[in-house]
Amino acid sequence: MTYMNPPFKILALAALASGVLSATAVAGLVPNGDFSSPNGDGWQENSGGGTYSFSYPDSGGNPGGYGLIDHSAGDGGFGIWVANGGETITLDSLGLSAGDTYVFSQDMMIMSGDTIGGFKVDFFIGSDFASSTGDIFPPTIGDGSTWETYNFPVLIPSDVDGIKVVPLWGAGSVIGYDNICVDPSPIPPSIPNGDFALGSAGWLEIGGDSTFEYPNEGGNPDGYGIITNGTEGNFAIWVANGGAPLALADLGLEAGQLVTFQQDMRLISGDMIGGLKIEFFDGTTFLGDTDDLRPDLIGDGSTWETYSFDVTIDPAADQIKVVPLWGPASSVGYDNISFIRPVDSIFALNIELATVLSWEAEDLNLIHQPQSSDDGIEWDDVGEAVIGDSPTSAVVTGDSQFYRVQVNELVMESATQNGGFEDEGFSDPPCADFWTCFSASNQPPTRITTDARTGDASIRIAVQNDGGGTPNNSEIQQNVGNVGGFITPGESYDFSFWAKQVSSGVSYVQNFRVQWLDGGDIILPGGTEFAPFTGGDGEWKEIKVTGLVPPAEAVTAYIQIFGATGAVAGDEARGEVLIDDLSLATVSIQPYDTIDAELADGLQLSWDTENGKLYQVQASPIDLDDFVDFGTPVSGDGQPATTSDILDPEAKFYRVQRIFE
Repeated sequence: MTYMNPPFKILALAALASGVLSATAVAGLVPNGDFSSPNGDGWQENSGGGTYSFSYPDSGGNPGGYGLIDHSAGDGGFGIWVANGGETITLDSLGLSAGDTYVFSQDMMIMSGDTIGGFKVDFFIGSDFASSTGDIFPPTIGDGSTWETYNFPVLIPSDVDGIKVVPLWGAGSVIGYDNICVDPSPIPPSIPNGDFALGSAGWLEIGGDSTFEYPNEGGNPDGYGIITNGTEGNFAIWVANGGAPLALADLGLEAGQLVTFQQDMRLISGDMIGGLKIEFFDGTTFLGDTDDLRPDLIGDGSTWETYSFDVTIDPAADQIKVVPLWGPASSVGYDNISFIRPVDSIFALNIELATVLSWEAEDLNLIHQPQSSDDGIEWDDVGEAVIGDSPTSAVVTGDSQFYRVQVNELVMESATQNGGFEDEGFSDPPCADFWTCFSASNQPPTRITTDARTGDASIRIAVQNDGGGTPNNSEIQQNVGNVGGFITPGESYDFSFWAKQVSSGVSYVQNFRVQWLDGGDIILPGGTEFAPFTGGDGEWKEIKVTGLVPPAEAVTAYIQIFGATGAVAGDEARGEVLIDDLSLATVSIQPYDTIDAELADGLQLSWDTENGKLYQVQASPIDLDDFVDFGTPVSGDGQPATTSDILDPEAKFYRVQRIFE
């Protein structure tokens, strides 16, 4: 089957969707999205009008294998892959639903040249092409020389049932691709590329006497758009979604609703701020529009400000066009073009009399569990346990004679030795005591005292290829049983360490692994495979895996952390990371103290929720007219939600709204 570019494009940007199409597919990836199968299995190669080649190195990706599209000839045309062998992927197989917005993503790195690759999603009804996001070429992250994840929010049109996932070439460049996937958790619908994170993608430009620009920094925040209007009297506009109408159902809106549209703007030059217009459609029939909505200038216009436009959707409309307007004879910056969804429904709360317990917590790391008793001897837990060192409270229903707060502490027993690397070993170059610093290429890790998260020392892993591109590696290891540590089979262990990234160049990868071993050093189940990690950018970041359980035959744990480069020449074939505060430990809860609590009469408010819906409790005095928000919005998970209030001597009324944000 030959895959052709569709004859027209409708942009419906969204983000990464993940799915499982077969027993061998990895959750989150499109088929062979990590290029782990050899020779680009499942990727249909298409090109035309230029010189393109496709290849599939088995190492140097992010991590492992990856794909390359080579357009170093720079002679125009196009070069693309189509996932799933060029066949349509059903939404059901990916766990996606039409009408929802998802984030697609792919990792990319520029191997040579200066133009990053791109991405698009084509939409199908059965085997018939319906529409497309169009070609999306995002701004390059940094200089493009490191593996970075590029995200593409995509709104799936409401009438489609299948998609094609299409990575795009980088013009005149050689681009590496890896981890092409989609997150199956929908995100709230939005105006496609309303924050200009993808540059000009999705914005139809109209206006002859004007210029349109898309800086990738300086917005509110990051990227934004600029319309510079040359002569007053000549118009200039954008139309969202590539000029195609947006279905109200896909945006979570309904005809007749009052919707607040918003866009951030600031004056770059001139003195006239931009505006907005909304056009209404019934199918392909134009019904009318709002006329040009022109807000008053906020301040002197020189700072980013949010301008709001209240619009009542035409009662007969099922689609709209969103049209930002020029600033006459001015240059205006635009960002965060969006809307606030109206209240979806209002319904009653369940209200119960309750007791409010308040106390002063003693320590950030202590657990505070409210308890009640009828006799002051036998105590029962009530409400949720909380952690913190600031004044806190809990609400409990029922009628008890006594209340208190049981204070518990988390007790950690570490199996590892010298996890903070404070004790120096006797190797040269210096490693930490109880640890092995290993390198097959004479670049072993070293213990340093110039930077540490806690204490005085940390471990530095640094790898640099020579001019010929010979791969190198550097690794720390500890066999817990061999250095005096111990593990307990059947217990649950948490493995964690802190990492600070110093550099990460071409082909460099970092991994960690924890294995359980028996008395003959045979590997047992229950540990981890080699897992990639990235330290904090100039700061310490915790890497953590919980719930590791050694089997009955286990006598020790074997821990490895390493950095390695692939066979890539050049100064950028390098990487460096600092490691500190490593632990493989069991965690248990032990009694610490009991403290008194202050008591007050209160109310517990509860209501049923739906998963993914957002709720706001409101309160009103006697008149029932003026309700104000009470507390912060609560996200539903399908279970009843609760909040509380101190009992007011004056009458007060409560309600809860289900809202969209």
